[in-house]
Amino acid sequence: MGVVYEATDTRTQERVALKVLLPHAAEESDGLLRFKREFRALARLRHPNIVRVLDAGIENDVPFIAMEFLDGKDARRHLRAIPEGPVREREMKRVLRQMFGALAHIHARRIVHRDLKPENVIVCSDGRVKLMDFGVARLLRAPTTNNSGLLGTFAYMAPEQVQGRRSTGGATCTRSASCSTSC
Repeated sequence: MGVVYEATDTRTQERVALKVLLPHAAEESDGLLRFKREFRALARLRHPNIVRVLDAGIENDVPFIAMEFLDGKDARRHLRAIPEGPVREREMKRVLRQMFGALAHIHARRIVHRDLKPENVIVCSDGRVKLMDFGVARLLRAPTTNNSGLLGTFAYMAPEQVQGRRSTGGATCTRSASCSTSC
């Protein structure tokens, strides 16, 4: 849908992440709508564990979103770099606590991320954890169309989303009682 560049804010001279909508995505029927949805979702959020949006607009017919620059690794690469054992387990709990804080924040504002996966979680070089990529997020008050199909990464979708039902942001477990995974 988009590509992200490292850029410099000409007003503040700070490094920023500049996400621009790719031309083929802009030509898709809902490409620009999804890009605007990401900006609207991010603009409503102020939380230490959610990427901060700085600006958005259209320059030379190219839609863009400027966000804080995150220097770090995605959660999968970060955790795999730590040998298995108690240190990795502690770090995993630390990362998850910060993620759960971000999710509680967005759910309280009636936003469902819909593409929560390790690649959309950045562990910054200073240890902060940031949730990003709200391109398929859904504002629960917003109307939806029935022809939008499945949005997000299939392997990480909520069961109700795969079944074509409404994603609510709740924590209801749909697994059987014998499931060994705690939800």
